[in-house]
This record gives sequence, C-alpha cells and structure tokens, in this order.
Amino acid sequence: MSTMLTTWGKMKTESLQLLTPLGYLFFNCRTLNKSLLGIQPDKFIKKNSSTISYWKFDDCVIEFKCFYLVPKLPPEMAVDECICGIWNVRALKEQEIAFDAYLDSKEQLSIWAEPGEGVIAQSFSKNQHKISIGTEDEEYLRQRATVQKGLPQHFMHEINASAIHYLPNGISVTLPKLSKNEEVQVQFLVAWTSNATQGISTLYAVDQPFDRIMEQSRISR
Repeated sequence: MSTMLTTWGKMKTESLQLLTPLGYLFFNCRTLNKSLLGIQPDKFIKKNSSTISYWKFDDCVIEFKCFYLVPKLPPEMAVDECICGIWNVRALKEQEIAFDAYLDSKEQLSIWAEPGEGVIAQSFSKNQHKISIGTEDEEYLRQRATVQKGLPQHFMHEINASAIHYLPNGISVTLPKLSKNEEVQVQFLVAWTSNATQGISTLYAVDQPFDRIMEQSRISR
C-alpha cells in the first residue's frame, strides 16, 4: 500500500472529483430536488490516504469517502491505481436516491461496457491507458439487502436490472424509495493502467468483495 499512498499528493481530489490519466472523474449523488455537484460539503476531512465529505440537509444526511484500495488480483495482473468511492446516505424523510460515476474527458476515447461476475463496469482507453469504472450488479445488491449489509432488507424484492444503467461516459445506480431513517451504502471502484498488456486487470480491480472494501475503508481512516 505504501507505493500507492505516495501518489496521493500528485492527484487533485476535491470532494467529488478525481484527476485520472484520461481526464476528471466525477462522483455524484442525486435526490429528486438536488445534485451534490456544486454544493460544498458541510465538513471535509483529508487524512492519510482518504478524503471524507459530509452534507446535512432537511431530508437526508450524506457521507462520501474516497480512498486508495489495494485490489486482490491474480498474480499476473497489476494496475497503476485503484480508487474506491463509498456513499452512505441516511434518509430523514421519504427519499429517492441515485448515484453516478462518470469520466469527463477532452480526449477522443474508446468506450465500452465491460461487465463481469457481480460487477457492472464501463471502460475507457486511449493509446496505452485504460480506465474502468465499476459497481455491484443488481444481484449483489439484492444479496447485501438480504443480510442487511448497507441496504434495507426490503430492497431484496425491489432492486432489479433497471437499477443500474450505463451513462454515455459512466454508470448510474438508482435505488428504490427509502423510508425515514433508512440507510444505504453504494460504492464505485475506479482503476487504471498505463500498460495495454494489463488491460483486463482494471476489470478485475473494480470487482472486489464488499467485505474487502469495508476492511480497507476502516484501515484508511
């Protein structure tokens, strides 16, 4: 992990944006009446290898944590960096929530969907660089809801394939309606490589078990 931490200062991370080799990547959380992009957090903490942002509104409380994750990869695979962005939202009123992760690039990129087992991913490439953005697919979200790992149990019957869809340049997750005091957690992983022969590694890097993500989230505090 120490090699990854040394690069933190070389990247510009301002709450919801991250500089990648192919442009800025944006994270966003949306409700029916607001988008967090352009809204400064009420509290922003940068500590070691992570940043944590907090927003408090009349209808919900939102936390976003961004940190370096060391992915578990097959021995022959490697990525330059892997970043995790975790959203935690508590509804103070009945609420509909959506989450986005997308790349804003001035480059002419090759873009394609690259799903795997348990993951929905979209990839971008130019020359030797490749970036993948990934999040859990609907089956994995339902499994988490079943055991109430960051999702209400009733989501196990309500989440379907339409909950996750591709944007032209990223991925969006729309959750079922939250009741008052219910909490949800959704995470996106972003990985890149500057070595074209390691291209498939980025898909593996953004397909990490929930428990591993949680473990490294705690370590990064």
